[in-house]
Amino acid sequence: MVDNYNQYYAALGDNIHMRRRAANLTQQQLAEMVNVDFTHVSKIELGKNKPSLRLVFAIADALKVHPSKLLEPRE
Repeated sequence: MVDNYNQYYAALGDNIHMRRRAANLTQQQLAEMVNVDFTHVSKIELGKNKPSLRLVFAIADALKVHPSKLLEPRE
């Protein structure tokens, strides 16, 4: 069992940030695509907010990647 999930949320946030920037999207644009406030996207990217599985799938869809790509650990 994993004791500390914060590292996974941090990796999720980093992956979303990297892929959002690669797609030339602002946080505001991504937020509108997945129907959340841009501050929520910002906090997810910083690893401060923990998104629902539904939101992870919506973000992956908006970024045109498989959800597993957003969950890959940092290298």
